[in-house]
Amino acid sequence: MFLAAHGFFMNPATLIRSIYLGDRGCMAVVFDKTKRQLRIQVDCISLLRPGTDRWDYYTERDIENGWIVFSGLDTGKIQPENSEPNDFINEVSVEQDADQDGRYGITMSIGSVDATGHSQEVIMSVKSSCAHLEEAKGFRLTLD
Repeated sequence: MFLAAHGFFMNPATLIRSIYLGDRGCMAVVFDKTKRQLRIQVDCISLLRPGTDRWDYYTERDIENGWIVFSGLDTGKIQPENSEPNDFINEVSVEQDADQDGRYGITMSIGSVDATGHSQEVIMSVKSSCAHLEEAKGFRLTLD
């Protein structure tokens, strides 16, 4: 089903087009400045059926508690500051950076709910050169 492939990376636009994140929850967000990575743990990442561009309830290749990893970060910000994305993933957009070839701007809208039940939208924005998926155990996955 999946092949662990150390060093298997793709551009962020290709990765985002190959997965489904609707009705999926953000479990953790880790900005690793040393590795220049943004890691987002999702309760379930659904890979689209090979050769398609729609999810169509295909679940055979779901990755439970998997990670979306964006690498080669130059910039990153979260708004509002000090907020914790911990609810549903609302939207993910990826655009090629017009100023830097091979760079992509990624914007994610994720809900945040505090201990009192107050909900707000959190916007994370980063610029990245590559991305990959990982299983909960840390193995990188190919999208064959």
